[in-house]
Amino acid sequence: MTRFVYVDEAGISNPAHEPFIVVAGVIVHADKQLNELEQRLQRLVERHIPADLRDGFVFHATELFNGGGKVFCRADERWQLAKRLEIAHELASIPAKMKLPLAFGIVQRAHWPLTFDAAGMSGKERAVGQHVTAFMTCAMQVEMWMRVNTSNEVTMLIVEDNEQARKIIKDTQNQHRLTSAVDGFGPEERKYFPFKKIKSSPLFEQKRDSPALQIADFCAYVMKRRAMNDTRYGDLISLLRPLYAVHQLPEPDRPKT
Repeated sequence: MTRFVYVDEAGISNPAHEPFIVVAGVIVHADKQLNELEQRLQRLVERHIPADLRDGFVFHATELFNGGGKVFCRADERWQLAKRLEIAHELASIPAKMKLPLAFGIVQRAHWPLTFDAAGMSGKERAVGQHVTAFMTCAMQVEMWMRVNTSNEVTMLIVEDNEQARKIIKDTQNQHRLTSAVDGFGPEERKYFPFKKIKSSPLFEQKRDSPALQIADFCAYVMKRRAMNDTRYGDLISLLRPLYAVHQLPEPDRPKT
């Protein structure tokens, strides 16, 4: 028996505007829940997206919340903020109603060089390193959730394709599936590695090819705004909080003032 984990990120553009990178993973039972998840998302599209705009339509959280893209144009009276927030609430209700566990990796970008040697890295290389760190934190939560909550099941990660980070994500995950991964690790890290439940290399897909990735994108964006202390997302966080694979996520580490 297999669970699929759909993984997407938010916050990888300009660090001045996006001080946190968040990677979200939605844990889905392949046999029992995947079809229902896709059907719920399709019904949401049919309720809210006009028929002439549905061909090739994909939910992007940043477009939904900020107004933009080919559909959610703020100049179009059909997509006023109240309407877009109604859709956002229904998107959050899909994992909530299905009780889909959520895993998160959160990296405060300004603090990342305190843990990893970033000397000589370009801005693009730093962004990739921060992305991979958040991805691995998310994967570690998935691994521990699987160990605690399943017995004869394994999981495979299906990741939104990011050309810049794809190879490093794949290599890093596979390295931590090896027994040798624990060499040199302390007791804390040895709890997680080597991965036992996460099998095979991650599979990379586009949102248009995997509707469940659209839910992961949404969850990553909402959690990014939470990390930025944006109080406007409180009702959505209330829907998602009971689903956390780690029930009490630590508050992001912020500089003391």
